[in-house]
Amino acid sequence: KNSTKNNNIINKNENNNINDNKYANNLNIDKLKQEIIYKLDIIEENNLMIVMDELIDLLTKKVIINNINDNINLSKIRLSFIEIINNSYLFVEIIINKAISETKKLEIFAKICYEMSMRLNNEISIGRNGTNEDLKTILQESCKIKFEEILSKDINIEDNKNSLLGILMFICELINYKIIFLDTGFLCFEKLCNKYYDSLYENGKLNKYYYLDLIINLFNKIGKNAYQIKDLNYKEKMDNYIDNELNNLVNNDMGLPQYLRNKIINLIKTKTNNWNF
Repeated sequence: KNSTKNNNIINKNENNNINDNKYANNLNIDKLKQEIIYKLDIIEENNLMIVMDELIDLLTKKVIINNINDNINLSKIRLSFIEIINNSYLFVEIIINKAISETKKLEIFAKICYEMSMRLNNEISIGRNGTNEDLKTILQESCKIKFEEILSKDINIEDNKNSLLGILMFICELINYKIIFLDTGFLCFEKLCNKYYDSLYENGKLNKYYYLDLIINLFNKIGKNAYQIKDLNYKEKMDNYIDNELNNLVNNDMGLPQYLRNKIINLIKTKTNNWNF
């Protein structure tokens, strides 16, 4: 009888949202995953900070339910460093996949990562391998791995094409929010160039122009950042590619699709205008 009464009280409390984090962290990883996905599904500009608070709670705390003489006492205790780090890896995996599949919300997802990295900064001190590790580091490494994983797939499959564009644009948004380093963008550039040149020798005409389109999209997104930082290496790489490679294509590649020709011409104009669109 007492057990039934306790269960009724717990259910009542949950229905009244007393326990926002009702799936205690690390007790059921599937429930935690479902909660994170749900929060990312409902997040919009107008509820950003509210949902952010709930996500922070999900990653850093767990709920303890104490039944003492039929009185329910709910309390939240802080997770250990390693538990927060493990939850952060799970969060990053989920938000990367969401960004790839829901490109209309890329900027919101990047903003979430920015806000959460600021707020989680003091929550994480030691990583899995004993090195300093925070949400920004986890995001940067995970994005690199995901990009290379998708890049290795057959882009003649439409889903793979969309996924490659999605992860690339998410990386660009994270760079613009200064969550991950600009060199991640240039790592993507180099790998896309390799794919582009490989496709030349495979007579993969459509693939060649697809990779070229991605490079132009990348430069449009991160060009201004590359020109604003003190490291001239990035600026020189972009100048060399745009002034030589892309300019040459516009003037000499008779098979270049018109939409790409227009994009390259606009990119050159934007660069000439100090990246003011």
